Amino acid sequence: MTLRQIWRFLRDCNVPCADATLAQFDRIYNQGKKNHFTLLGSSEVNKFDFIYGGSKSDPTKPKKLSDEFADSDSEEDEDDVNEEELHKKLGIEPDDIHGNNKVVLQRQFFEAIVRAAMIKYANNTKIATLSQKLDHLFENHLRPFAGKNKAKTSDEEKNFKITQPVFDEYETNLKSVFKYFSKKGQTPYSLKEDVTLEVQECINLFQKSKILDGEQVTTEDFIKIVERYYTPGTRLEDKLDENNFTELLASNPLMLPVNQEIKARNERMEARQHRIDDLERRRAQAAAEAEEGQEPAVIEDEDIPKEEAEIEESVRKEREETEKVEVYAQWRKDTISKHLIYIKGVEIVFFEFKEIILALAVKLREQVDNKTGKLKVVLTTFIEDWLLRRLTSFVKFSIPTSKTKADASRQWPQSKKDMEIEELTADARKAAEDEKRREAEAAQQQIELALMSAEDHTALDQAEVEALRRKMIEEEEAARRAREAEEEDDGADEDDDEESNDETNDRDVSEDESAV
Repeated sequence: MTLRQIWRFLRDCNVPCADATLAQFDRIYNQGKKNHFTLLGSSEVNKFDFIYGGSKSDPTKPKKLSDEFADSDSEEDEDDVNEEELHKKLGIEPDDIHGNNKVVLQRQFFEAIVRAAMIKYANNTKIATLSQKLDHLFENHLRPFAGKNKAKTSDEEKNFKITQPVFDEYETNLKSVFKYFSKKGQTPYSLKEDVTLEVQECINLFQKSKILDGEQVTTEDFIKIVERYYTPGTRLEDKLDENNFTELLASNPLMLPVNQEIKARNERMEARQHRIDDLERRRAQAAAEAEEGQEPAVIEDEDIPKEEAEIEESVRKEREETEKVEVYAQWRKDTISKHLIYIKGVEIVFFEFKEIILALAVKLREQVDNKTGKLKVVLTTFIEDWLLRRLTSFVKFSIPTSKTKADASRQWPQSKKDMEIEELTADARKAAEDEKRREAEAAQQQIELALMSAEDHTALDQAEVEALRRKMIEEEEAARRAREAEEEDDGADEDDDEESNDETNDRDVSEDESAV
């Protein structure tokens, strides 16, 4: 078996809850003297020698990592060796006590059940001894549910198996996020890794990624996802059952303001009646004293309040219905707040973190990707665009630029006939493309010829070209002279200006005539 299968067995038997989580079970399970041993292969000789080998001075003691690298004469420098660097050189990775692929032997499975009973009833004072706890676990959980109940539906199992390649692809980045938001992620280096995420830290993570925004996913929805596989009766979903509210309201009718008003009105009317009865009694006593010849006591008139009318039945029922809705909403809000305080310290392992991500992706399926609808595509988009990219300001990691295909296309072997048909189809496609290219080239040539013919005009002979050149030179010379004359005669009279202009015009006309 693996540790993940142990978790599944405990979930099917309704063992895990907020007071007995998988993280707590893993810690208690690994406290066993032989339960923390890891099955090693031939490629992990260094790790085997380090964990199980003896030191040079005393073969009964575990060998230090520094024995592999330090000289025998430099024993004082052994403490200065960085264990983390040595582990990397030896290829030794920390042993995650919450790793879902840890191997569990049969004897370890039996011990796991005993340790699960100890965790499940650790806070139960009525079940004191370990034998009583184990008996209670068998009678109330293992015997009724083992092999008969499934915590996960077949669709949930299928969905997780389909999306496993996506989680494998993004495992490094998701673990970086998991460790960054966990307060245990910055613990000193050790060969045993115990990193979990509390519910409050998980809520903070999804709030910073703008997934848990109160609209698309509420805090109530998130807590229900976290507690899906917890023992029934301890979950928020069970506490929010309307039957619980109905029983609470029946035992506390004064929760409704209308009942409070009715009670206050009845108390006032009862006090009023007491005052009236007391006044009548004193008056009767005074009358009796007068009949006996005694001087009666002076009785002052008291201000008796008027009698208040009762609330009509129709009005009372209408107010009850309206106020019941408001009280129910407030009751739900208070219940969620109290349960959040109760569950915020509950720990989540990395495997549960992946289950939460998948559940959120399924819940937001339409918003994430409403085109393909394929679960692999939805989960990939959710992890990349909705989670990782929104957390890049907190966690630095590299997101793959090219997305892997969600579903591998099936390839069938081709027959000889299929290959011949494919060759003929390719030849026909190539011939059609060549013909289309030739037609396009011919059309382009026709367009260019039409443009050239539209732009062509009759060429001038040499005499006409020389005449035009002389005319241009004369016009430039006349303009230059005119500018110079204007500069010399700025202070002259208007008449002089007119004469100079006439002379200039006459000269221009004569030059034009000579040019013609």
